[in-house]
Amino acid sequence: MLSSHIDSCVQALRAHPHADSAQTITPVFHNAHAFNQRVVEDGKVQFRFLEERRAAYNKQRKPKHYTFGNLVVTRTRALLEGQDCFGNVSIPVEIPRAYALDVDTPEDLDYAEFVITGNRIDLDA
Repeated sequence: MLSSHIDSCVQALRAHPHADSAQTITPVFHNAHAFNQRVVEDGKVQFRFLEERRAAYNKQRKPKHYTFGNLVVTRTRALLEGQDCFGNVSIPVEIPRAYALDVDTPEDLDYAEFVITGNRIDLDA
């Protein structure tokens, strides 16, 4: 995440005074799209959203989905009203996937090191 992502979230809130928060998002890559998710029931694998997948079976037909980019900027008012940090109305700020790293496991840390040392992101941007 870059300081410019924070600035973009703040600008989004300024542009939308009715919003409770702004959050970074990044497009979900094809294999992780909701329509490609599977469930195991009675020992058998099947698509979680079978009807949706039938209607949008390839990349071009699937609706665009996003995952959390790991930054949310919330208005104090929303928190004092008892909302969670995302609030009821949240403005999207799309960022590149490489900046949406979520480091929770040793494997995540290895990937983050790969991204940083491989110059796949610009930390000075």
